[in-house]
Amino acid sequence: MKRIAIKVLAVSLLLPTMSFTAESGRQEREESNLLSNMNESQMKDFIESIDDVNKKHGEEEQTILHMVVKLDNLDLVRLLTEKNANLEQKNKAGDTPLDEAYWAKYQESEKIFDFLLDCRRKKRGQTE
Repeated sequence: MKRIAIKVLAVSLLLPTMSFTAESGRQEREESNLLSNMNESQMKDFIESIDDVNKKHGEEEQTILHMVVKLDNLDLVRLLTEKNANLEQKNKAGDTPLDEAYWAKYQESEKIFDFLLDCRRKKRGQTE
């Protein structure tokens, strides 16, 4: 599941101008095949290389942080917060990354939610 999500994330970030309609399905598959061997280390390098981590992507207007929360990987979430990812930015549905973590039912979702909540509290100067 994580490998598929990483592919989708990488494709959507590497090809922000591409329209993923039925006509572009062939091109999407070709790009997806190129990224099929991306491991976590490569994904970290990819995230490190991104200039604007708060840019919205795709039809759902997801930020990279929204997408990484869905990857269920706390290390990648931490990396993005270190790069000043906006914890309050909403996607098209009006959800923040914290909302995504709250509703997710993955293995690390609770840890990710707690981490993001703690980051938000620290940013707002709250202790509890």
